Amino acid sequence: MTLVRTSETEYFVIFIAHHICFDRASFTILSDDWMDLYDAIRSSRDLDTVPSPPIIFADFAQWHNTLLKFPPALANLDFWTQELTNLPTAGTLLPFAQRKTRPSTWQTHRRHFTNQLPSKFSKRLKRICAHLSSTPFHFLLAAWRAYLFRHTADKDFTILMLEGNRPHPDVESVIGCLANVLPLRFNNDCSLQTPFEDVITSARDLTLEALEHAEVSFDDIVDRVVGKENRPEGYMPLGQVVINFQMHGGAPWEYRHADFEVGVHRLYNIGHPCELVLEVVEGGEGEFGFFMQHCSALYPDEIWIGFGRVL
Repeated sequence: MTLVRTSETEYFVIFIAHHICFDRASFTILSDDWMDLYDAIRSSRDLDTVPSPPIIFADFAQWHNTLLKFPPALANLDFWTQELTNLPTAGTLLPFAQRKTRPSTWQTHRRHFTNQLPSKFSKRLKRICAHLSSTPFHFLLAAWRAYLFRHTADKDFTILMLEGNRPHPDVESVIGCLANVLPLRFNNDCSLQTPFEDVITSARDLTLEALEHAEVSFDDIVDRVVGKENRPEGYMPLGQVVINFQMHGGAPWEYRHADFEVGVHRLYNIGHPCELVLEVVEGGEGEFGFFMQHCSALYPDEIWIGFGRVL
């Protein structure tokens, strides 16, 4: 972390954190801690008067590792073992790929693109979802699935889903990465003859079933299904494409204090290890912002044009 003074009244804080130790919810928690410490210093109070967090990430890690020894967690691991039996080693590359096989080593360079679906279209999308007892996430997951199927014809295809809910109320104030990844294994036909409503309901049912078994982490699932010694070196295990849907609206780290205002000038996210990433953020006015990312060692920029047409 670095503090840069740019004028008499303006400062920039340059903050870098690895995602393994920091998630989005941690921004709010850290900002609250900063404000509490600032107020204590400003009023000449002892810093020991600032409450310490009752639980830290080390406590959560210990709790989680203990949890894996009990029947409910073991039953969840058994579910994932059965669900992912005979899973293909890796998904089929899309025809846009610039090479026939995946690189043998990890490729870190990513290309990023953004787009937006205005609120008037998102309202129509939500009406369709309400009719099908589904959510916008299910709709967008179905569109993502259909797009991938049209270019691979793979009935058996796994999409990873980021799950950002904190796993227990007691860890709501913990700084760390408590997000999880769940593998959604589709085994259906998404050809043009299949009604899109069926694809949506399939995505809904698969998501709800996965969330019922979300108590175990992605690493736990990979260790059970793939094995620690068999993890691939050049790509993500279990699935190489991921979707993330967030409903947080505006940035949570904008603060107004009696002495100053805090806002974000620019936020950078490093590349995701998956080859294709679709992140959707629902804004405060109901609009959907799309943040798309791909591995440039595999795919050209044109890969996202076709998905835009699907929507």
